[in-house]
Amino acid sequence: MNDKQKQIVPVDIRRIRQTLDLTMKQMGEQIAIYSQGVPYSPVPETRVSEWEFRHRHIPSYVFTASAKLLLDHWSEDRHMALPARQLDVDVFYGSALNPAFGHMFKLEKEMLKGCSRNHKVLSWLREARVMQQRYLERLLAVRMFYVFAHDMGVDVTADKEKGI
Repeated sequence: MNDKQKQIVPVDIRRIRQTLDLTMKQMGEQIAIYSQGVPYSPVPETRVSEWEFRHRHIPSYVFTASAKLLLDHWSEDRHMALPARQLDVDVFYGSALNPAFGHMFKLEKEMLKGCSRNHKVLSWLREARVMQQRYLERLLAVRMFYVFAHDMGVDVTADKEKGI
């Protein structure tokens, strides 16, 4: 087994880049900004290509930076969307982050629009989605609270003080 097969890949950075409609050069710049801050040394597009096609080991900071980039776009789009369209935004970005996570949003959306809303099952689905969200947060070393904070009535400052 070679190194390419041994590495566990928590997110598909190519899918994230394509979802955000970025070139490899732009993605390299964004990864650098999200991992180094400003000033930064851009990651060459050839390196991004090598990571995407798994010709080179992908450092954990790349996964974290890519996830943070996607979450920032998700948050912006979600907060600009009408409440009736927010689940569509969640399905789109959730699927780019993790297909199972996006599918949970899709199921929730279908249940909410269905005539026979089973509130108990919907509650379980939301609970499972939150568990998946927390798992992804730990895996990727990111926080997602700000994406959903506004419509959930979450006090962001209280969560930060608690270390959530």
